[in-house]
Amino acid sequence: MNKREFVAGGVAAAVAAPVLARPAGGALRELMTRTQRLPDLAERAGADAFEAYVGERFDIVAGAGSGQQLVLESVERVSRCAATEQFNVAFAPARPGGPLDDADGVRLLRHATGQRVALHLERSQDGYAARFNLLA
Repeated sequence: MNKREFVAGGVAAAVAAPVLARPAGGALRELMTRTQRLPDLAERAGADAFEAYVGERFDIVAGAGSGQQLVLESVERVSRCAATEQFNVAFAPARPGGPLDDADGVRLLRHATGQRVALHLERSQDGYAARFNLLA
């Protein structure tokens, strides 16, 4: 081991020590939620799949507002039965007060994972909303 490796290892240990000193349950749960794979929105476009993306950023790559970033803010479950699932998904501009296009319409959104999903977005009070009524 040379001097550079020794110093780098010591710095890594000094940085990791406070993280490891936290209660194991909270730190482990936080680590697990950050490393779990996000569901594929194109294959499983249900409320559960969208809830995994709350707080995540999406780029508008096609449609009105192309080039803007949106954050998925919430998923509101409206109704669910054996035959259908109804829910709403709310998006807000990634930069508060950022410009929003007034036109409702289909937009192609891309997540950092490379996933793409086309959604019909409607203007809402604070951003955009996508409304789903899925047959089971």
